[in-house]
Amino acid sequence: MQTMNSSTDRRTVGRRDVWPIGERYLEKNEEVYGVFVDLENAFDTVDWNKLMGILKKVGVDWKNRRLFSNLYMKRVKARIGEEMSEGSEIGRGVCQGCPLSPTLFNIYLEDLVKNCFQNMGGVIVGGRRIKCIRFADDMGLSAEEEMILNDMILELNDSCKQYGMKITANKTKSMVIGRKIQKINL
Repeated sequence: MQTMNSSTDRRTVGRRDVWPIGERYLEKNEEVYGVFVDLENAFDTVDWNKLMGILKKVGVDWKNRRLFSNLYMKRVKARIGEEMSEGSEIGRGVCQGCPLSPTLFNIYLEDLVKNCFQNMGGVIVGGRRIKCIRFADDMGLSAEEEMILNDMILELNDSCKQYGMKITANKTKSMVIGRKIQKINL
């Protein structure tokens, strides 16, 4: 059985992504629990030092890491009227408009997700255990039991803190796909 932690689909994660999963469980008269997670300012919170460590871990050679470091970890100045401020290092976020930014963000978030949910959660579809589907900073988590989904959210929250990210609680929504109407308590 394979484990999938991410989606390569090029759209946002939403109900239409989990509905086919839910249909399979409905056929078996079982329930699927899901949560749609929103990360607060995700692209702006990528920790550059941590990203450089992840790039090294995944096998990016030192020349390319140095190139990324020169692009991202430089000192910046702001122009205020006719004067320039003193230089300072930002230390976080991927550059808006840079063609490398989506890839670097995906590598960063993939490492975060890979460190979550090691032995928990997910639903089985086509012989594969699907725990988390995602696109950019949108994530959908799935589980066969409400308590397991709750544990997954707590695990994700802990990992997000380690990576300098934060779950936006009021934008994170949950649902149950099943034969009876019920409320989920996360």
